[in-house]
Amino acid sequence: MLIELHIKNFVLIDELRVDFSKGLNVITGETGAGKSIIVKAIDIALGGKAGKDLLRQKSQKSEIELAFFLSDKPEIKKLENNYGLNLTEEPVIVFKREILESGRTVSRINGNISSVETIKEISNGLIDIHGQHEHQSLLKKENYLGLLDRYISPGHYEKTRILSSICSEIRSYELSINKFLEKSQKNERELDFYQYQLKEIEDADLSIGEDETLSREYDYIKNGEAIKNNCIEALRLVSSNFEDEFNAMDAIDKALASISQVQSFSNDLNNIHAKLNEIHYMLEDASTNLRHFSDNFTYDRNRLDYVESRLDLINGMKMKYGNTIEDILLYRENLLNKLEGYLHSDEKLEKMKSIYKQKLDEYKKLSAEVSSKRRKASISLSKSILSELKELNLEHATFEISLNTDINRISKSGYEDADFLISMNPGQKVKSLSKIASGGEISRIMLAIKVIMSKVDTINTIIFDEIDTGVSGITAKKVAEKLYRTSKATQVICITHLPQIAVMGDYHMLIEKFTKGNITNTRVKSLEMSEKVLEISRLLDGNINSGISEDHAKKLIASINKAKIASHDDTEKEDEI
Repeated sequence: MLIELHIKNFVLIDELRVDFSKGLNVITGETGAGKSIIVKAIDIALGGKAGKDLLRQKSQKSEIELAFFLSDKPEIKKLENNYGLNLTEEPVIVFKREILESGRTVSRINGNISSVETIKEISNGLIDIHGQHEHQSLLKKENYLGLLDRYISPGHYEKTRILSSICSEIRSYELSINKFLEKSQKNERELDFYQYQLKEIEDADLSIGEDETLSREYDYIKNGEAIKNNCIEALRLVSSNFEDEFNAMDAIDKALASISQVQSFSNDLNNIHAKLNEIHYMLEDASTNLRHFSDNFTYDRNRLDYVESRLDLINGMKMKYGNTIEDILLYRENLLNKLEGYLHSDEKLEKMKSIYKQKLDEYKKLSAEVSSKRRKASISLSKSILSELKELNLEHATFEISLNTDINRISKSGYEDADFLISMNPGQKVKSLSKIASGGEISRIMLAIKVIMSKVDTINTIIFDEIDTGVSGITAKKVAEKLYRTSKATQVICITHLPQIAVMGDYHMLIEKFTKGNITNTRVKSLEMSEKVLEISRLLDGNINSGISEDHAKKLIASINKAKIASHDDTEKEDEI
């Protein structure tokens, strides 16, 4: 139950504090006094859209606070568990919203900063606000199915949310499968190309370092004849076996013989003789190695073509797949990974199709279950709404809920869409509510639905902002009686301009606009009985100084109070029974 509202620096309001009570709370006031500002402030505190244009002139910050008293112990336990609130000692939730000059807002729950989403989640179970704009929601067919689902049960309503989620998954898998099939056509072409590349690399049978080895072999074979001839020539110039020609070995030997004859005369000559002797042995060793190399040197001229073609192949592969053999082999590994993915693509597709079918089966099963409950509940809800309408002076109305079911339909709402059909007069065919209802009729239909849904949703507080639009005379009296009866189980806060409703109030508040120092302000005043008489008198004929209207107001209040007492006694007797 809403127990207190505190507003500071909001639109025309400097600061005000309003206390609410159980039963029917009515708020009246002159047109433009700021009645709807109160509802706007409550909506913002509960997460509604807010902007810096709502700040009172010359204010840096606007503050709105709402305090709710909780009496439902299971609900208290649920809030404590789900949101970490401490409500055991004092079962009161205070929602606070601050609007800053920058346009940003700060939200709090019991003093702790919270998200707007959390505030909306919690407050949805505490209060229902019927603003003037909600008349239009009743003219939109897409809202009807949600009302029916909520009416059935919280569990059923949760199933419709699951149904919506499953439908989204089905659409997602449909999209993924279609994209996969489109991509698979492209993949087939890529697969052929990748397989061709892989075969080309594997047929080449490359080894790391092979290109360097072949390059050296190519140069060896290519220059084989020159190697052989030059080795023979070098051997001829070095070796002493070639007696007919001059050679290095003979020259060194002759030099040694000459120096040996005079080396005893000088240490330097001794050193020179030693070095010449060292050169002799080095030439002898080189000659032996050169002769061995020349005797064993062979090359296969026929292999040159193979080596050359192999190098051409490797260089061609490098142009296609990488600068080195290591790069080519790495490219081969990447090809294998891609082909592995393609080879398993059929498995992926089948898995997606399997999940899609599973989700579709879940959707069909749940849709059938939801559809069955909707058909049964549509009759019950129609009867309940019609019963409420008759109590609101629409005795000749006919009301039906039409369900258009298509079992092949896949949508977030399931197999159905719904329409509310109504006829206001005998003999008229029912037609869509969105096409034929007048403003006053819409108000009463909305009131009927709100009364029914408040019982289903276990909402503790309902706010009606001018639910009496387009209503007068006996109909206004019926609406007032309905609001009063509703307030016996649910706190009702009603902003009204009708005396028939205002006089029913258990608690009457007056909103006034006043000017002080060229600054306009709005205040809320709780009315005593004498003040209530004057306000009812004003509502009756717009004149608080009329003795006739004041007498009328007194009689009307006395009559209503008597009726309330009788109603209270009847209720007690029913409880005893």
